[in-house]
Amino acid sequence: MKPAIIIVAFNRTQSLKRLLGSIYHANYDSYSDIPLIISIDGDSIDEIHEIANRFDWQHGKKRIIAHKEHLGLRKHIIFCGDLSKEYDRIIVLEDDLFVSSCFYQYAVNTLNFYGEDNRIAGISLNTYAYNEYAGLPFIPLKNGYDVFFMQIPNSRGQAWTKKQWELFKKYYENNFEITKTDKLPDTVKSWPETSWKKYFYKYVVDKDLYFVYPYISYTTNFGDVGTHCFYPTTIFQVELMNVPKNYIFSNIDESVVVYDGYMELLPECFWRMGIKKNIDFCVDVYGTKQLELFNNEYCFSTKECADPIEKYGIELIPVENNILYGFEGDKISFCKRIDCEKKISVDLYDHIASLYDRITYDRGYQKGHRNALQTRSYKIGHYFLLPLIFFRTIKRKLFRTEK
Repeated sequence: MKPAIIIVAFNRTQSLKRLLGSIYHANYDSYSDIPLIISIDGDSIDEIHEIANRFDWQHGKKRIIAHKEHLGLRKHIIFCGDLSKEYDRIIVLEDDLFVSSCFYQYAVNTLNFYGEDNRIAGISLNTYAYNEYAGLPFIPLKNGYDVFFMQIPNSRGQAWTKKQWELFKKYYENNFEITKTDKLPDTVKSWPETSWKKYFYKYVVDKDLYFVYPYISYTTNFGDVGTHCFYPTTIFQVELMNVPKNYIFSNIDESVVVYDGYMELLPECFWRMGIKKNIDFCVDVYGTKQLELFNNEYCFSTKECADPIEKYGIELIPVENNILYGFEGDKISFCKRIDCEKKISVDLYDHIASLYDRITYDRGYQKGHRNALQTRSYKIGHYFLLPLIFFRTIKRKLFRTEK
């Protein structure tokens, strides 16, 4: 069966139009009879139903599910996941997403390759450019393949097989509580009860499972106002892959790029790349792990350390490269875990942020600066400041001294 495309919709008209437009223009060469399901939560406005009904789907059967009651985001996603029983393989897209032209090709290929792998809990169509648990950018190490792995579920475009979803659903129905002792980022533990992702998060960590992530994303998120987004944001925007290709996939047990639930590279990956410590250690280079929950004797960490054995810098990106290349410095400590304090180095964020400024300056600051110059408040303020600027210029010319 072809993977069914399932759209999760609720009261965001422009978002739904934008997503459907990107789906309409995507490439489905060599694929036919693709089911499209638009699931509309209860209490949605009439325009949402009109947009769904008007959408012309030319690649298979279109089905609209209009819920009579308001489910809320978590129950709505759970409902859509349960459709895997009927469609066998599903692609789930929330309405604030935008898909690349070859998203379907990628989903089909990854589901075919990883669908029967017992270590894989799902497929992500999206990739992270931001570590939301540390408040810092995220760049994964490159490995020569088209994908890497993380112990983090994705809510910005994901795909599941029937078996993958059923295993999660069985766990979900019997393990509902998230406690302080769960090895999850504190940010995740604080997510509201309307989040389905926090329970899938607990599931993949408890069962030692992983999601497959692309290096270049096949979906991007517009950050429209919704259940968990209280104001518009572009922080989740990522680059899209728009060129069909022949994919090169790796087996997770052989990969050197596998991240845990804190976006930290697994110790096994360091071993596979030649870091032979021959001792038990955990990795905490972002400084977000509650180290008291871990039993490793040693660690790599950016937390303050009382007695470091080795010290590394953070000038190289991705940050793990500083350890892999033995780049000496004073920000990452290799030490006994019990010697690390709970707080991270005071200037860690400033140092890492300054590195990424080289990447984000043109895309972020300059664009924001140009936008600010066009605002009415700036123009009014500039108008009133013109006399002061004029007199300051004259003063400099009159009282300039020669050196």
